[in-house]
Amino acid sequence: AVVLCRLGVGRSPAVVYAVLRAALGFDRAVARELVLRLRPQASITPVTESAGDWLVEQRAARAF
Repeated sequence: AVVLCRLGVGRSPAVVYAVLRAALGFDRAVARELVLRLRPQASITPVTESAGDWLVEQRAARAF
């Protein structure tokens, strides 16, 4: 899949990070490293990580 936004710094990396965490089961460190390796200018913020954690929790609870 291709995920695009204008600069590829915030939104696109956040979506990819969330998919890696929630859908593919990557842990925080691995997901972060992969996103940053593929997109060095990406910004994986604490908010991005918290959103990824929330999605993992929701998926585990089968909320969606």
